[in-house]
Amino acid sequence: MENSLGKIQVDDKVYFAELQTNLKDVFNLKILEFEYTGRRKIDICIGFFENFGEITLIAGTIGSGSVGGLEIHTFKFKYFIKGVHFLKIEDIKANIVNFESEILKKVFPDSILDFGGNHKELPLKPVKLVNSSNIKVNYYNGKRISWERKLKYTVTQYKYLNVKHLGGAINIWDLCRLLDRIKDLFYFIGFSDEGSDIYTFVYYNGRIKKYFELFGWNYNIKPSRFTYFKTYNLNFLELISPNSIYEWIFNEEYQKLFKLLFEKHFLKSHHRELSFINSVYVLERFHRKFIAEKSSFDKRIKYFRPLFEQLLPERIDINQYLNKIEQTRHNISHFEDKSNVFKGIDLYYASLYIEIVIVISIFEKIGIKSEQILSLTTFSKEHIDGMYLHNKNLEYTFPSEMFK
Repeated sequence: MENSLGKIQVDDKVYFAELQTNLKDVFNLKILEFEYTGRRKIDICIGFFENFGEITLIAGTIGSGSVGGLEIHTFKFKYFIKGVHFLKIEDIKANIVNFESEILKKVFPDSILDFGGNHKELPLKPVKLVNSSNIKVNYYNGKRISWERKLKYTVTQYKYLNVKHLGGAINIWDLCRLLDRIKDLFYFIGFSDEGSDIYTFVYYNGRIKKYFELFGWNYNIKPSRFTYFKTYNLNFLELISPNSIYEWIFNEEYQKLFKLLFEKHFLKSHHRELSFINSVYVLERFHRKFIAEKSSFDKRIKYFRPLFEQLLPERIDINQYLNKIEQTRHNISHFEDKSNVFKGIDLYYASLYIEIVIVISIFEKIGIKSEQILSLTTFSKEHIDGMYLHNKNLEYTFPSEMFK
């Protein structure tokens, strides 16, 4: 946590203030002798502080307290912009955003260093991910060199995405949302996240350029599930084409399916029956939107039979398994208690298999090559069955007399 002294302008008045921040999610401002009007929120204010220079604070709530007889008003803000003043929310725009994140090191594992004895650099040319009429998205390698005593230096590699809007400046929140959807694609494939993201913006009007950083918009994706694709063996640039990335970003139906399918992964806990029903609902929605609008559940589940055959172990009868999915859906939806349904750990893995079937189906829709998908399902089949058998062995063999 860093404390910095400076001045802040709220409405048309300037105050001495103290800024406390961790540059992640804490942006607190303390002001003495603040003229409090009774309102609880403030949209935007600007200031100048040690170590930060010009700043803009956004979406604040006002509190009050007292220390030694002095009344102190404390502002808690949601977002912090470093490097420029904005007087209105609608003025916060940019043409370009550079996005640096730790997840990019997993998605793009190439290195700019060669440890064969000599320091060798790979070319730092951009890799084009999206090149459309309205946006460009490029991936870059970068390096930072720091010198130490005795002429030693350290080279640190960082990776970032550069997003440029070609139709002029737009609000920075849409640029951030665009990047969030790209991160969703990483998560969709199976990559997890760690650390904080860095958002650096460029706004230009003629020859005038403004550079600034945004703090507080930090969308981390840390899956609670085990990854069913071998992500360390994936080559993202071979798997996903620029057309696929663009289709993923701007197709609202894919975004809806993603949120429905993976919403449970962002919760601290979720019920197995609800997870199963959720996965089944997404399967039905996919079939209704992309295959046939009107159809029975029996026909919908059978449409995905080839994918279940790829994923399920040979010992499982496919017809019985699909019929059991249908019976379980009916059982849960209508509050019945039939015997031929999935329960316990089997219910969890049934919902997981359905989830993977939907993921692969969307892969096919956005244009991922069939041979790439086949290599993913080959690993998934062995990996998930091994996890299933392991979990089955952990279950209690004998019923409990204490816990009914």
